[in-house]
Amino acid sequence: MSKRGWVLVAAATLSLTLGSMGLGFLLAKGQPHQALAADSPEQMSETEPVAQVKVVPMGRGTIASHLTVYGTVVAAKGKSRIFSLPFESHILKVLAIPGQEVKAGTSLFELAPSPPALLQVELARAELSSAQKELALLRQQMELGLATRQQVLQAEKGLKAAQLNLKSLEHEGAGKPRLIHAQAAGVVTRVMIQAGQLVPAGGPLLETINRDDLEVRLGIEKENVGHLRIGQAVRLGPIDDGSGHGVSGRVRLITHQVDPQTRLVNVYVVPNQVGQGLWLNEYVKGQLTLASKEGLWVPPAAVLPRQDGSHEVFTVKGGRAVRCLVQLGLENPSQVQIEGASLAEGQPVIVVGNSQVSDGMAVTVESMR
Repeated sequence: MSKRGWVLVAAATLSLTLGSMGLGFLLAKGQPHQALAADSPEQMSETEPVAQVKVVPMGRGTIASHLTVYGTVVAAKGKSRIFSLPFESHILKVLAIPGQEVKAGTSLFELAPSPPALLQVELARAELSSAQKELALLRQQMELGLATRQQVLQAEKGLKAAQLNLKSLEHEGAGKPRLIHAQAAGVVTRVMIQAGQLVPAGGPLLETINRDDLEVRLGIEKENVGHLRIGQAVRLGPIDDGSGHGVSGRVRLITHQVDPQTRLVNVYVVPNQVGQGLWLNEYVKGQLTLASKEGLWVPPAAVLPRQDGSHEVFTVKGGRAVRCLVQLGLENPSQVQIEGASLAEGQPVIVVGNSQVSDGMAVTVESMR
């Protein structure tokens, strides 16, 4: 190819290259905003937050406020039987122990009269013998006209007294060793003697009580005493029993002083089912109903406190949380009574996730398992 031909080819190639560059520049210049829009996060559409919550239906019914207190099973006042003897005694054997259940005729302890008690019996016998001789002599003198009828009657009265005194001592066992038996079925609550002990006349020896004569002494804070009344129902049961079983009872006595040991006010409860479910000295709990009322209720987890001291719950409507201001009523561990506008039985109320939502926020309801 001639030199002129090469020059024309080079010129044509340069023209095409410049034209392509110019066209590209013009195309890029015409679309600057489209390229920025694709890369700018401010122009991207935002996704609305959705809270995961769990709900339960709002309930209606009778709500009761309970008070749980604790106490001990004790012997009812004035119902126990204390064994004692009218003469000084020497304890030979103790056959019963505290807590033992006994039947009528069960041997409790063996004793023998002390020397002074034996002397008392001997004196009673001598007094009886003397009274018999005196009466016989006066009767002879009255036949001879040396004694009056009044003197004979007085001697007969003295003889009768001497006979009764000796009979009483012998009946109580003052004249010889003897076994003391239970006179009725019951439980031994206290044994105040031991073998070898010398017990004075009238001294307490042993105490028993019928199982039907047990009651419960409950300790209650003094600020709660005003909620109680005589005859009020109480549910009694062992403190470690979660089965809900137990016995019912009623308040018999409300004391008006603070126990110096427990610093609580003692309240005595008589069980309705005597002799069943309670053991002497057992530690028990009692549940009293302080108040009850009909109304709407929700679980305690549904109620949220507000900064101004009021309370609120969140219901769900149309997939969104709805704030409801409420007033609280009676409470117990599983229920809180509420009152507020636009509330009705069966409404779904949020119990899980309610602290994370706001009024009108979109929510997704998870099933409660």
